[in-house]
Amino acid sequence: MKFVRKLLFAVGEDSRQLPWLIAQMTAVALLELLTIGGIPPLVSLLTRPEEAVNSAGVRTLYGMSGASSTEGFIWIFGFTLLVLFVLKAALSAATNYRQFKFSYRVQMALGKRMLQRLLAQGSENTLTPLRSRRQVPLETVQNGMHQKRLESQTVS
Repeated sequence: MKFVRKLLFAVGEDSRQLPWLIAQMTAVALLELLTIGGIPPLVSLLTRPEEAVNSAGVRTLYGMSGASSTEGFIWIFGFTLLVLFVLKAALSAATNYRQFKFSYRVQMALGKRMLQRLLAQGSENTLTPLRSRRQVPLETVQNGMHQKRLESQTVS
């Protein structure tokens, strides 16, 4: 429970979107289960239709489909499976986009809060290590690099 509180604190204002994001991820997982789980019965229907229709699960689906023949049921089952695959792909893409957007917003909010806290501590404490370094004007660095280039060209 402590971890959940810390997580919700880190997420901040976006915590209201977390249940919807979890629900969307669960829906993608269920569609994944349905689509992958539908492949073996479809293969079984295509290779041995009479035996497949006699199994309990396929027989139930056959009765629910309202198909008049085994061939019609195979078409209905295959088309339904295809539609589920397309739906899963679209929902998965939307979920990935939403996850990225959510994590980016949380990252930016955390960065903003950290920067605000750092700046609130006072600039004297945070800038002291930088003052101890020797500062060289940019023109000196550029002239030195230009001079080194000229020396290397004359030596060659």
